[in-house]
Amino acid sequence: MPRPLNLAAAMLDSIAAAADKSGRTFSDQTAHWLLIGRAIEESAGFDFAKVEAALVAKRENAELTETERIVWNAYVHERLMPEFCFQSSSLQNSRTDTMPTTKRRAAQRRALRWAQADICAGCGAFLPSGKRLPRHHPDTPTFDHVIARSDGGGRTLSNGLLKHQRCNQQRGNKPPTGCDLLWRDIVQARLSMRPRSFKPTFRGGVPNPQSGESAGPRGLMTMTEKTT
Repeated sequence: MPRPLNLAAAMLDSIAAAADKSGRTFSDQTAHWLLIGRAIEESAGFDFAKVEAALVAKRENAELTETERIVWNAYVHERLMPEFCFQSSSLQNSRTDTMPTTKRRAAQRRALRWAQADICAGCGAFLPSGKRLPRHHPDTPTFDHVIARSDGGGRTLSNGLLKHQRCNQQRGNKPPTGCDLLWRDIVQARLSMRPRSFKPTFRGGVPNPQSGESAGPRGLMTMTEKTT
């Protein structure tokens, strides 16, 4: 049975930022850091007693190894932040812990879907809603990194396109094609004009004057030009 664990807001933000950069989920990033910490503490060349002595000024920092000095710096940083503490709360299966990354990624998908007008940037076919498809369906909309994560690309709107899962897997971590770069330029131009709400209509069928789109046949989004 998992034990509850609560992390302060500063640590949650750090984990979320690291998860976005590495492409991991929030839980995977947390487990990744825990594994690294355990590996360091259990390594033969690491002596935490020396770190504790340095923290209370009973040993000089120069006597610490490089790894021990890194851990010492981390503990000093923690003590400079009183709110940075570990208390009881649910870590595993906690919606609160995973919400920041989950909401951010959902917002990215909505923005890209609007900018691409429900068109796959890989094959040009219609992008269905992922909620209506079975898990891992080939047509599921997925976030494709224009610059692959292996080449340092992050999960940001300026480096993302929406593609079918099959189109995304077909590309893999290959360099972006000319079509990918063209799509990225178009999407960035569209995102610079995005409205505050992507809904073409509000509750009750009231049209959204800022959306610039109207519902087309079979749920497709049709672009409407504003004439002066």
